[in-house]
Amino acid sequence: DAELACAHRTSFDLGVIYHSYPHLQPLIWQALEEGRVTDTVLREKLINLSTHGHLDSVVLPNGAERKINYSLATVVQDRLGIDISPKKEGDDIWRLNYCMLDGMRAVDYPDEARDYAIEDSVYALQIFESQEADMERLGASTVPEFFRTTVDFALALQTSEGFEVDQVELQKLSDMLAKELSPERMEPLYEVGIVRRPEAPRPHARGAKGRDGQPKMTKGKPESVDMATLRSIISKVCADHEVPIVQTETGAVSTAEEFLADLAPLDPHLKLYHERGKLQKLVSTEIPRLSFARVYPGYDSLKETGRTSSYNDKLRGTLNIQNIDPRVRPCFKAREGWLLCSVDYSALELATAAQQLVDLFGHSTLADLINAGKDPHAYLGCVLAAKLDSAFSQTAQDAGIIDIDGLYKFFTSLKKSADPKLVKLYEHYRTFAKPTGLGYPGGLGAETFVAYAKATYGVDLVALTGSKEAAIALARDLKEIWFETYPEWRRYFEWVNTSCPDPMNIDKYAYQTPMGMIRRGASYCATSNGAALQSRAAEGAVFGVFNVARECYDANLESILLGCRPLAFIHDQQIVEIPDDNLAHERAERVSTLMIESMQALTPDIKIRVEACLMRNWHKKAKPVFDQSKRLTVWTPTTA
Repeated sequence: DAELACAHRTSFDLGVIYHSYPHLQPLIWQALEEGRVTDTVLREKLINLSTHGHLDSVVLPNGAERKINYSLATVVQDRLGIDISPKKEGDDIWRLNYCMLDGMRAVDYPDEARDYAIEDSVYALQIFESQEADMERLGASTVPEFFRTTVDFALALQTSEGFEVDQVELQKLSDMLAKELSPERMEPLYEVGIVRRPEAPRPHARGAKGRDGQPKMTKGKPESVDMATLRSIISKVCADHEVPIVQTETGAVSTAEEFLADLAPLDPHLKLYHERGKLQKLVSTEIPRLSFARVYPGYDSLKETGRTSSYNDKLRGTLNIQNIDPRVRPCFKAREGWLLCSVDYSALELATAAQQLVDLFGHSTLADLINAGKDPHAYLGCVLAAKLDSAFSQTAQDAGIIDIDGLYKFFTSLKKSADPKLVKLYEHYRTFAKPTGLGYPGGLGAETFVAYAKATYGVDLVALTGSKEAAIALARDLKEIWFETYPEWRRYFEWVNTSCPDPMNIDKYAYQTPMGMIRRGASYCATSNGAALQSRAAEGAVFGVFNVARECYDANLESILLGCRPLAFIHDQQIVEIPDDNLAHERAERVSTLMIESMQALTPDIKIRVEACLMRNWHKKAKPVFDQSKRLTVWTPTTA
């Protein structure tokens, strides 16, 4: 058998070797592809998922909650009973001072420096052996460990590359925020007393002077919020509109962002205050993170569903690239002479759900729609319009439409109508279809669906119907229409109820992903959502991350992408920096092909589609633009 390479946070060690010894790069990719490299952090996570099902914290037998830490010191303490924390803390530890030995041969290192590096490797091996014993003792599983190690390494390369910051766009953003938060614009909040005006420093009232003979100055005061006045206005708006007041744990009127978002449409002052809060968040969090020439995305490559997450870490200098405000995105740009190639999957989670239904039952209406090239959101939207909108239904009847195919064609034609009302009707019901088609597969009840639709898609059923009770009734109607449209979902929930109860965790559920990850201890909704939508989509997407990265870096593949650099991964989207030359179209096509093939490996019965575009700065509104030869060309804000 081939020898297995193992480390604790393998991507760091591999990254150091990768960048220090370029001639070894093809061998690293080959070892990853052949499953000869693993990681004890990822193994620990997979063991947790396959036993109790939690990655961040676990409930102890006494009811207390314990945070799970994956540092080497913690895992060594938990698994081996050895306290190595003194060697991991302080400014004088070798881990932070190997730069002092730069240029020195390892055999000539001081004993403590050499021993520290050796011990870390030994501990990783001992952890691996302890984990192997757990698989015997607990029935745990680390099946996708090699796959997840490849993904972790590919994402680590993105972190090491970083994203260039456009200083001109950053200044535009700063100027916009200064204007939107100016005292002139905030005047209505000063007038009602929600916000206190800022106070500039001024001379003491009695004219006191300092030793230098200059007047002594009082300290200025920044703009501040009068919470008592804010709560009073919130209470009045709730009373005027018969909205229940949300309270904090101490019984005070809540000023939480979610509650203010609900109230903002009801009162101009609360609307302005809510907008002010979102703008100030950009000032206090986003702007400081962009005050560098380059920023570096940080990734957690394995979450409970199999998805990834991104995070801000001031100490490590990383940025949460997966949660960037659309107004901030133009601050990220390609280097001079390069382009950003963005490729998104289309209706990805509906495609993976369709595959799950085909796997279980051999057939799926949803699969048929996707494979036929129909828009599943528009399809469900036309059914919703026919059932809920009498005027639309009558118009369709008057047009002689008698079947669902004709209704779908008629409905989709409305988006290009010259009548704005018809365009609005199309947009309304297609938007309505999104939370319905993506929320109910997750096993949501009607009341939970009302909250989900608003929080995720901005579809406010309460505002639409006039009351919470009416909103819940509409939610139930939506679910029944959804079941009528896709009857196989009833069988799916029967499968969840009968086949997914977790024998290791009472009142919990479990499922296995296509790549073999076992997730236990999940709720009913998490299982319904994960098994059908999130987990398969996540695994196919990160498989694409690895395949794109390898062709960008591995010279042995002789790919057209060699020399390109993956910069960001946002769940169903990859952004790759490619040369701005006459092969940009072909490179975008190659990224698209790799992403499709990677996903298709997990969805063999469903046609996967992607959309690629080229841009110089990252924009939410960017769309594919083609020249007269139907070749992809660069989108700019002026072509929007």
